[in-house]
Amino acid sequence: MPFSEIAKIGPPSPDEVEVTIFGPDFGECIVVHFGNNRWFVVDSCKYPEVDRPVALRYLDELGLRAGDVIERIVITHWHDDHCKGISQIASACPNAAIWMPSALTSLEFVRFVKRLSKDKTALAGSKTKEFFAIFDELDRRRKAGSPTFGIASQNMQMHHCAGNQLAHGGAFRLLALSPSHGDHLEFLVRIATLLAVGLHLSLLSTSAHRLSSRQLS
Repeated sequence: MPFSEIAKIGPPSPDEVEVTIFGPDFGECIVVHFGNNRWFVVDSCKYPEVDRPVALRYLDELGLRAGDVIERIVITHWHDDHCKGISQIASACPNAAIWMPSALTSLEFVRFVKRLSKDKTALAGSKTKEFFAIFDELDRRRKAGSPTFGIASQNMQMHHCAGNQLAHGGAFRLLALSPSHGDHLEFLVRIATLLAVGLHLSLLSTSAHRLSSRQLS
């Protein structure tokens, strides 16, 4: 549906639950209204013809201010197609808690991202920029005294609301189904392997440069 048509439909009523799935492919961003003009967003994407993250544009067209209605921002993983514009959503919604998998907060992963951020090819993509922008936003919140942040693991409750607080009368819970401890460990092993390969290639490059310098002298 074109964005120009969304305004004609209008926002969901307080007693309606609405799940809207966006993406150039399928499901790169999910925007959910769980009742009473209360929303959460899972991941983010952009369309080529839209300059803002699709979640913000969608709420704009509904006549809603994202910063007033979004209560949770969930980051599932950091692939380019699922994180483009996620930092813009976070900045626009300073009161929304940001949740991300525990693996994305590990020291090993941060080191990996720092190394990848030096890569100027398409491999690094936009994900390194988005990742550091999110942490800048979290640091800004911490300094402001509002550290709205959560680390998600398997069966972790990220949000809840009693049924008597919602017009439809149903209780609401937002749960993380992953990562499990095994998923987390497997992810760290993969990151460690990539870091080791990167260090090995760096040492080889340095050795080759030194050898070439000696040959020239």
